[in-house]
Amino acid sequence: MTLAFPAGPLRLSTRFRFKRAGVASIGLAMLAFAIGSAGWVVSDVPDIVAERATWADGVDGSHVRVTGETRSRGLFAWVIAHHELGLVFDDLDGETHTARVAFWTMMGRVSADLPAQIRFRPDEPGAVALSWARDAHGARTRAVLVLTCLFSGVALVSIWLIWDSLAGQTPESRAAKRRVETWAPLVSDKAVERDGEGTAERLATVLLAGGRAHSFRYPAKNPPFSVESKLLFVGHPDDALPFPVLEDGYPFSTAPRIEARFRLC
Repeated sequence: MTLAFPAGPLRLSTRFRFKRAGVASIGLAMLAFAIGSAGWVVSDVPDIVAERATWADGVDGSHVRVTGETRSRGLFAWVIAHHELGLVFDDLDGETHTARVAFWTMMGRVSADLPAQIRFRPDEPGAVALSWARDAHGARTRAVLVLTCLFSGVALVSIWLIWDSLAGQTPESRAAKRRVETWAPLVSDKAVERDGEGTAERLATVLLAGGRAHSFRYPAKNPPFSVESKLLFVGHPDDALPFPVLEDGYPFSTAPRIEARFRLC
């Protein structure tokens, strides 16, 4: 049987390389977001420790006024919320001071209906402990743990995306080095519609070895396949599912031989 591609390694097309570079860029953006967000959340840990020490050793402030906002509303505020509160209070000499407290809570609420109490260090009035934040200790701890795990998971997915895109571990990259060609009979080929209107894609369904039906989308600008055709699929011998090769040879830079692009059943 005539092979569609010459023996030996193939080069991946520029279009495919740009596509993988785009995926890697998305992975880098996700990684930067995850690291920054995790650092922001974890920064609440030293604040919790410092506030506990201030509450134990500090002195009471008077005439406490609390301003600011909670960035969640309704039921969702109980699930997760970020609080940014501005504090105004007087010390023992009647001098007025201001401070800021920011923290996350999860599965819990701030007791804003109770009178706010403040303790601070006389030598550092900006170091304060707010009773509302202290009473929400459990909800704050949950928020730190869960959000840190969540953003760590996003970071791991991002690293995998970057590695998969740049380390040549995609099915196409493996098949470019060593491949098996398969001819699959076409079952159907139709235009993809969305809201009753045509799109720039078509949907083809083929029958792979073992009677497995496999569908894939391809650009509508590619000539439609004939229902009497067999389509060329290529894959690495160790991969369970091969991928289709379009008329221009994508994802490879070499187009298949003219006589092997389509084959009648």
